[in-house]
Amino acid sequence: MAKNQRRKLKSKIIYKGFTKINDIHFDWNIKPDGFFNGFPVPPFVSWKINIDRISSFNRNILQSNQQIVWIGKDDVIQFLECLYTESESVQSNQSYLFCSSSHPEYLHKLSHSVDLLDTIFVVLGRTLDELDLVKLVVMLNEGKRVFVGPEVGIMSEFARLLLFPFYPVENENCRFWHHSELLYLPLHSMNLPIKDMVEGCEEGFSSCRDEAMSTAQIIHQIQLKGIQRLYFVANSYPVYSLLKALEPLLEESLNGENQCFKIKIITLESLKSSYLEHILSCDDRDVFFILNHSTPSQHLQAPINFPQKVKEDSYLGKELQFLDKQSFSDYDSATLEALQYQIKKNESSFIHLQYPKNDFYALGLLVAYFYYFACYSSWLRGYDVLNDPPFAEFDRLIWKFIKKQ
Repeated sequence: MAKNQRRKLKSKIIYKGFTKINDIHFDWNIKPDGFFNGFPVPPFVSWKINIDRISSFNRNILQSNQQIVWIGKDDVIQFLECLYTESESVQSNQSYLFCSSSHPEYLHKLSHSVDLLDTIFVVLGRTLDELDLVKLVVMLNEGKRVFVGPEVGIMSEFARLLLFPFYPVENENCRFWHHSELLYLPLHSMNLPIKDMVEGCEEGFSSCRDEAMSTAQIIHQIQLKGIQRLYFVANSYPVYSLLKALEPLLEESLNGENQCFKIKIITLESLKSSYLEHILSCDDRDVFFILNHSTPSQHLQAPINFPQKVKEDSYLGKELQFLDKQSFSDYDSATLEALQYQIKKNESSFIHLQYPKNDFYALGLLVAYFYYFACYSSWLRGYDVLNDPPFAEFDRLIWKFIKKQ
């Protein structure tokens, strides 16, 4: 227990820098003003994750299969696949395949190529996803199927009628699935450390509220001064993937009912490949939200050593000498400094947030931070992002045009 307490004390989100904008001041001892006292505590703070139930379902239903095919909407599957491929702790006798609802041809191919006796298809659905996912399930005329989704809805009834195993997910809002058993069940099944992520999220709910509130207020003040673009810049792929999974939530909360504020989510690498012209020409209408981890990966601290022939070459030796004996983390640090220099030079602004090690605990902290940030950002704009979107209206339009065919 003492070890966990020490870890929490060291593993916090901290602000490393903030460039001032006229009339906007940033207090390093962040405490939101009394304006936020009228807002309630968001409901996701009290959500409980039943790890024992997850473990039991995995052991009884999923564990005996040699291969698991995860099926879901693009954002869920892409984030899930990223966490699996990026993890260093994966040790399993099972193999895993990932199929998004945008790729039905791939699912059809899988259903005719895998060993159906040793394969189980697991459908991960939120309330908004059920109609799109059920039509994929019908494609699987044979094979073992499992549904994971809302306790009341299409998927639960489908599973009941056809006697499929069903895992009910108590998620009160379809936008806030990053801290739910919909994500934690497949992560646990793939032997990833969900306890670390849950612990990080719970710690974030207790320690990140003031920081997220104040940042939400700063961004709101920035918007009122005419700034139109917000760039999120991440230096690790898991955090980039988390931000991409959060993108619809962030975009909606930062716009409210208007759609004039643009956000972009990029990595340090994509700065040069896709966005360098935007960065070099940024102005006082742009603000950058930079995220990096305080403890670089040990694998990235090893020095870069070029072969002797390269060093002696008249062209390459000169062009690459600045990299020789440096590490990947040194290069990333220099890239961050160059980015901040360019932002200041162009009179743009940035917020620099630093999280601890690039692990599941830190991901949990960031989930909690951005949940608060999104929720309070939407409330500042008179918009409630906790309400589900009117998906039923669009479904009715689809049914209308199906009937016409």
